Amino acid sequence: MLLLDEPSNHLDMQGKAELGQALHGFEGGCLLVSHDRDLIETACNRYWVVADGQLEEWPDAASAYARLSLEDGLASLPVARLETSPLAPAQTDVDLQLERLCELEQLLAEDLARKPRHQKPSSQLAWQAELERLNQSLGITS
Repeated sequence: MLLLDEPSNHLDMQGKAELGQALHGFEGGCLLVSHDRDLIETACNRYWVVADGQLEEWPDAASAYARLSLEDGLASLPVARLETSPLAPAQTDVDLQLERLCELEQLLAEDLARKPRHQKPSSQLAWQAELERLNQSLGITS
């Protein structure tokens, strides 16, 4: 079992990439504490956030980051919007659903590609259920 606290602090870009790949292929367990999002997303397959005195598990890095932003009060700050070109159509609800569908398919495929002991069956079930709802909503399945 490895316990790593900010292991990439004094590494260059190549060293960070090599560390991420080494941790990704590591057969044992590893607890990684880091602010380095690239390292986290390369090396980790489970995500926790300590918030309100509780340890919470999150299905993916993006949702964990969103929870951290909420905890830091960043979620209440106004989000800068990109100006849209008058020629660019606004993203429709269907577009957003299709985008989420692709995201879920990628999360599921990446998790299934992991070694079985590193997979997240509960997340897989949640992703599959959401995929089914989206497929039905979009009329892709019966």
